[in-house]
Amino acid sequence: MDYGMDFQGGDGGGYGGGSSQVDPPSSQGKTRRPYDEQTLTPLTIRMVRRSHPDTAGGDGSLVLQDGRKLAFVKIVGAVRSVEDHSTNVVYNIEDGTGLIEVKQWLDDNECTALQELRQETLKEHVYLKIVGQIKDYEGNKI
Repeated sequence: MDYGMDFQGGDGGGYGGGSSQVDPPSSQGKTRRPYDEQTLTPLTIRMVRRSHPDTAGGDGSLVLQDGRKLAFVKIVGAVRSVEDHSTNVVYNIEDGTGLIEVKQWLDDNECTALQELRQETLKEHVYLKIVGQIKDYEGNKI
């Protein structure tokens, strides 16, 4: 699907009519996914469990049973347990269809507001909305 928003270079869009004077930063040889593959897909944990690795991509991405590739996902569920480590926080999330382990990587440079918000989520029996990527790594969905 083309919505007429080509921001990957060229003369499409923007306020000026000329070409861009600044080259986009290189992402270490990775090619950018097309816009229709940069989706946010709401999922249940059962859908995540039934997904399988994308054999064509080779980048560890997952594919749903109906063939849709997963880029970014959103899961809403209740926190059943929390493990706070120095580099990450591990949540066990349940949504009524299953249980999944979610890992949040911590940043030493985050502002105090984010640190306070994270401290509020380090409780059991609260609901969280998780937005992120799921990859297949050695048979595990991470």
